[in-house]
Amino acid sequence: MNGYKITEKDIQTVINFLKREDPNNANRQYALEVLEILHATIKTAVSNDPDFAEELYKALKQKQGSDKQKD
Repeated sequence: MNGYKITEKDIQTVINFLKREDPNNANRQYALEVLEILHATIKTAVSNDPDFAEELYKALKQKQGSDKQKD
């Protein structure tokens, strides 16, 4: 995750999420803060608990599978 760079797509995705969940904070600056906090939290969690990385990966794969079934 060291090479992760926040992209415009990431920012827009978070802004769209915030429009639904927290409209008062649906702006670029808040979205950047959310992304930075998420990145730091995931990085710390994975570093402190290697099993967490495996659990996260499995959850993502399971979600991908359920999303494909919806299509």
